Amino acid sequence: MSQSAHIAATTFGPHTERERVLCERASRTDYWYIASTAAAVAATIVVDGVWIAPRVESPVLRMIGPGLIGSAWGAFLGGSYLALPKCSPGWANWAPPDGDIRSVMPLAIAIALAAGATAPILVGIEQGNTLTENWSTTERQMRLIVAGVSGFGGALLPYVLSPLPWRAAKELRQLQVAPTLGGVAFGYFTAF
Repeated sequence: MSQSAHIAATTFGPHTERERVLCERASRTDYWYIASTAAAVAATIVVDGVWIAPRVESPVLRMIGPGLIGSAWGAFLGGSYLALPKCSPGWANWAPPDGDIRSVMPLAIAIALAAGATAPILVGIEQGNTLTENWSTTERQMRLIVAGVSGFGGALLPYVLSPLPWRAAKELRQLQVAPTLGGVAFGYFTAF
């Protein structure tokens, strides 16, 4: 007999001790993750503005700076959402027995698009006009394109290197996936 057979229908919180621990971990904001990605944004802006852009002669190597800025900015935007609380100790978010239809992908793509759209603005503000007056128009445009593409990719990076609340919520969701008391449930659909 599975453990869910002994749980009342009105129990809304985590059921097992492991679920309580994971929910407690997932219910806190990961300020260290947010602060470290914000510090990474500031550090990459300083590195590009002080060392890479003014001192590197090769236009190709100067693209490293916008790539770093875009990646750090994307990681900050994408990771800030994932670092927020994902569980409430009094209310556990359970998937319905017929399957979980909720997806994080639309929000992840929306945040990645926002990061890709705003990273070139950061690079444009950082590089200004005085630093780039001897650069070609193509190089200045490519710096903005590289920042946008790396900002999009950087926003998806926190799904791989996840903050603590997101990792705990993913593990909690894995624990909550269990067969029903009667075995396996099958369903069907018809398109009209």
